[in-house]
Order: sequence, then C-alpha cells, then structure tokens
Amino acid sequence: MRVDVRTEYAGLPIGRPFTLRLLVEIFGDAPSAARKPLNLSLVLDRSGSMAGSKLACALEAVRHVAGELTEADRCSLTIFDDEVTTLFTACAGGDMKTVETALAGVTPGGCTNLFGGYQNAGGLAVDTEAGGRLSRVMMFTDGLANRGEVRPEVFVRAATTFRDSGASTTTIGFGEDYDEHLLSAIAEAGGGNPYHVEAPEEIVDVFREELGSLRDLSRTNCTVRFRPGMANSFTVTQLTGCREDASGAIVVGDIPADGRRLVILEMAMPPAQGFGTFELGRVTVSSDPADGADAAPAPPRIITVHMELMPEEDFNRLERDTEVAVEAALAVAAKIRKEAWRLSRDGRHQEAAAYLLDKASALESLGLSDGRLLAVIDELRGLAETIRREGELSRRQQKRLYNTSELTGKGRYEQFDRMAERRNRYSSDE
Repeated sequence: MRVDVRTEYAGLPIGRPFTLRLLVEIFGDAPSAARKPLNLSLVLDRSGSMAGSKLACALEAVRHVAGELTEADRCSLTIFDDEVTTLFTACAGGDMKTVETALAGVTPGGCTNLFGGYQNAGGLAVDTEAGGRLSRVMMFTDGLANRGEVRPEVFVRAATTFRDSGASTTTIGFGEDYDEHLLSAIAEAGGGNPYHVEAPEEIVDVFREELGSLRDLSRTNCTVRFRPGMANSFTVTQLTGCREDASGAIVVGDIPADGRRLVILEMAMPPAQGFGTFELGRVTVSSDPADGADAAPAPPRIITVHMELMPEEDFNRLERDTEVAVEAALAVAAKIRKEAWRLSRDGRHQEAAAYLLDKASALESLGLSDGRLLAVIDELRGLAETIRREGELSRRQQKRLYNTSELTGKGRYEQFDRMAERRNRYSSDE
C-alpha cells in the first residue's frame, strides 16, 4: 500500500487567514496470489414485488456466486418476505447440487421483513465457519422495510456489530422503491459497498463485481487520522464523505488491489506570524492485510506534513497543486448532489433547482479547467433544467443523484464508473 500526502500550496501567507486543503491518496498493491478464502452470507428479498424477472435474475446471481467460489470458500443463503428462511448454510463453493435444490422452491411471497433477513444473514456470517475467512453479508432488496423492525438506527447498529465481529456488509438496492439512504448507511456502518441496480439484468453483474472486489482486496479496515502540530490551532473539516469513528479517525474501509482511495481535508488557518518551516501536522494511515499471508500486519504509515510561512509576495509566486484543488472541488460537488437530493426528496423541487444553479456557478468561478469538473458543472445545470422543465426529479433520477453522491464523495470512482457502464448498457433513460 502506498500513501501520498499533498497540500494545495507548499506555504502559507503571513498575516492573514487562509484556507488550506490537504489530499491523502491511498493506493492498493498489485493483487496477491494468496488470498483469504471467503465466507459469504447472501440475503435475498423474495417479497411479492420481486415477482418475474427480478427474482429470476437474483436467483441466477446466487447460482453464479456459488459456482465461482472454490472448495475453501463458504456460502450461506437467507431469503425473506414476511418470514425469514435459511436455505443453506456454509455450503462449499462449487456445490451446485445443494444450491439448485434450495433455489428450486423459491417463489415470490408477501411483505418485506428486511431486518429479520439481515439479522439472520449477519448471524450466519459471524458464526458459520468464518475462522480464517473474509466474511461478508450481501443483502439484496427492492423495497422498504415494512414488517418487523424498521428503525434505521437499529439497522446501523446491527451493521456495526457484525462488522466488529468480523463480517462486513454490502447492500444492493433494486429499482425505484427501496430506501437508498438506509441501504447506504448500512453499507457505510458495515464496511462494505452500496450498489444501485436499475435493470434486472444488472443483478448478476453486480454480484460478479462484488465477488471480484473481495478476491482482489489489497487492504481492509483502512483509517486515516490527522493530528495538527502541537503549536497549531485551527479547524479541520473533512470534504470527503467518509464516516468518522468514535476516536475521530476517518474510516476509508477496503482498499482494492491496484485501486485508489482518497481523503480531503480543509483547514481554516488563522493569521500566522513569523517566518520559516513549521509542522502542520501528522497523517496516520492504518489498515489490515486482506490476503492469506501469515506475515504480521504492517505498521501504520505516519507522514509528517511541513509548511513554510512566507510574505504575501513570495506566496503569490507559489505554484498551486491543481489536482488537489480539483479533487476538493469534486468532493464539494458530491455534497451539492446530496443536498439537492434531500431538497427534491422533501418535495422542494424548485428550491433544489435554484440551489443547483447557484452551486454550479460557484464551482465554475473556481477557474479550474478540468474535464471531470466541467462535466459535473454541466450535469448540475442539466438537473436544474430538468426540474424546471418537468417540475420535479423522478424517483429514478433521485436515486441516481444520491448514489452518485455517495460513490464520488467517498472517492470510489472505480465503482462509480462500473455503475455508470452498467446503467448505459442495460437501462433506458426517461
């Protein structure tokens, strides 16, 4: 794992307040030949709304996962509607007879006891032959929790408990009726990935993508902590949307092999006096190995960041690191998307349109000629135009807005690109 830390400027001007941005980039190593075997606990919604191609494609996805696992891997399957049923437990990879026998009797049922299904699957992930294996719950649903426990905080608490017991959670929401905010919160607390699926044909691809990501992990449980230098007193704000744990560490989660994660901090610096170099602070990046090697975990990476205080005329001659500025602007754009989603969800559509236009102009005024940022500015204006033309954003458009914000805001650009590619391949735009 490689860690790079950069600031937007190498120095600070003396005598005036200044906003400084710091970028932490974490790069995964090349895929390892040795990997931990997997312990997957699949949980599948079979409520009445899943009838037809949705359930058929979901069952095919289960077949695909079971067929791709090795004999060292284990897989369990929970299905739910009003009731919760365990179809098989700790099935060895490739045991298709057990899988086919279990799936043969699965038909659409009644309502959606989402928590009951999740609780059962999480228990299997923690308790069933998990030793030495990388355990993950993969939860698939197309609807709202409407039976049993429905409080979001209880779902999040369960996800945290399973994660702390060694089993992470990935959520897969299908269609236009599931709760995107709830499923993303579960995945965030559970240390997994959130997925949004628009077409039944995507389901197999998503299960395949998640299986591939588990096989190619470089590090797990990655966290980033920034501690200001002892003599410094300033406000630090995270621009990226990663969760912070009780100790204040920023939770990055899994680092994919050959992948990249990032954290962006914004620091409100008070007027500085004096000259010379000083210690801004220290960045500590901690993580656990994801492969099956017996080597001891690597120690945390600690990077000390130094800055130079200089007169205004010297500061004005500094070269700006535009990549740090662009990544910060993209992180702000993700927050803009999230706020526009909230306004639209609450029925405040015209307010959302005005907000998008105002923030698009603010991003444009930064003067950053980056293709990604310019495309985002056009996207925000296009959404505003859609709202003014149609009077609202549809449920599909709201979900696209939310999930784009979630992935780009946490720097998960590889997953976002795959989601966009699936969407283009399978879904018809409105």
